[in-house]
Amino acid sequence: MGHSYNNFFPTVQLRYEFAESLIGRAVYSKTIARPGFNQLTTSTLIDPSSDSVTQGNPNLKPTTSDNFDLSLEYYLDNGGIASAGVFDKELSNYIINKEEQGVTFPNNGLFAGFTGAAKVYTFANINSAHARGIELNYQQKFSTLPGWLAGFGVGANYTYVDSSGEIRPGDHSQLPSTSRNTGNFMVFYDLGGFSANLGAYYVSKDIFGVGSSSATDIWSQPRFSLDLGATYAFDDQWSVFFNAKNLTNTRLKFTEGPAADRPIQREFYGQTYMAGVRFKL
Repeated sequence: MGHSYNNFFPTVQLRYEFAESLIGRAVYSKTIARPGFNQLTTSTLIDPSSDSVTQGNPNLKPTTSDNFDLSLEYYLDNGGIASAGVFDKELSNYIINKEEQGVTFPNNGLFAGFTGAAKVYTFANINSAHARGIELNYQQKFSTLPGWLAGFGVGANYTYVDSSGEIRPGDHSQLPSTSRNTGNFMVFYDLGGFSANLGAYYVSKDIFGVGSSSATDIWSQPRFSLDLGATYAFDDQWSVFFNAKNLTNTRLKFTEGPAADRPIQREFYGQTYMAGVRFKL
């Protein structure tokens, strides 16, 4: 089975300099996101122990998006920047993870061992959807501070997304894999060959998989994590580094329905530490 399609993807950018350090931008673009191989594959994964079947969907169409962006950027001293923007993405054929309950299969061949109804996990397109929101960003190095304090700096960004799509007939909801609130905050240091950063991120809950009703939608619950990285360069060639991921030991929690009181899956990754020596030729 094959698919072919032709598309035109224009991009138009406008830039206006209100002042030497204040710039406004307006951008329109049309983009495409093709389905992944795992989403298109015709293979079937069968799990009789949980009466579940996972299938790809070879009939998936690529997602296209008309993107509108407006932003204002203010350039600070010492390479800093503060910016704010609004965006609107009008989506066609958005791809969702879909769950179908109560599907029956013949108890023979590939489906030998199945008894009763099964859950089928697959992928589907929805006709139209949108994602609109705001983006805020700030980054500044405090180079004017005295002595060793001049190496410090901070960075932060925040994104709010209001998204909607018809994930079931007549049922418009927040788009899967789209969190309303996402934020990052970082404290960093860079001076005299030594650099380090401590970063925190937060992601609010989002729909992970679409069920047969809102009560059976699978949600990924909010998560917060801290990461640490440090590097010391002895010269232009030799350096040592240390990285620590997920210092907060954040666990992924999936629930049936948006509330946190019906957990169906937990994933534990623990902290990850890495240290080493780098040499550049």
